[in-house]
Amino acid sequence: MFENWFYPDNENRANRAGELANDCAIISAALVQDKQTVESLLDQSTKAIQDAYRNLTQSDVPVQPVSLDKDHWVQKIASVISPIVAMERTMVALQAASRAWLLNQGRIGEAAFGDFVGLPRWLRFGKIMGGIAAAAAVEAVVDAISGADNRHALQKAVNDLKQPRIALKQHALVNERVRLSLTAVIDSYDAIRNIPGITKEQLDAIVTNLISQHKVHVEEITDQFAMSKLAELDNQRGSWTAEG
Repeated sequence: MFENWFYPDNENRANRAGELANDCAIISAALVQDKQTVESLLDQSTKAIQDAYRNLTQSDVPVQPVSLDKDHWVQKIASVISPIVAMERTMVALQAASRAWLLNQGRIGEAAFGDFVGLPRWLRFGKIMGGIAAAAAVEAVVDAISGADNRHALQKAVNDLKQPRIALKQHALVNERVRLSLTAVIDSYDAIRNIPGITKEQLDAIVTNLISQHKVHVEEITDQFAMSKLAELDNQRGSWTAEG
């Protein structure tokens, strides 16, 4: 009680730590869905491209296995769309999605996922995977850092969770762009696959143009861009951000 008199912001620190933990849990749960969605979209886009080339040019499109997360996620896709997932920033984001999915499936432990995205080991992340109310997240944080009702421990909790939240948000934004780009591939090739007179060169140009746009959009998703999106969230809910 006396400590709170000397450090009246301890309550704000505890709430903020819980808020950050909750954000990390919610984004991580979305990454699980990202893995499943991107996996499906890669299959659909490969099929759409194959159908268009076969219908219009009577030619096949090479298909190749691509490792998106070492041996954990290897998928056969049309070689022409491999640049969409081959960018370094995209590969890291997809690996984060894969690790979140593996954790969700019980195939890896908390540390394997937490270390990849930078979450502190004191946070028992599996317990809050999927997002929980901020008040419950506060309790999880307080329990995790044992004796957290003090200024130093709460400041450390906030500091430990700041960067992982940014990294997770950046991964989620990149994966969103991957989903949009693959959806554009599917829609584009489905729309023209039965139009007579389309040449192979025109088919090639469609995916080349989409990949160029994709690269520009992904390069825009920097740490600073992710931070700006999180700042918008914090502003909307009136978060205490004096220390993170």
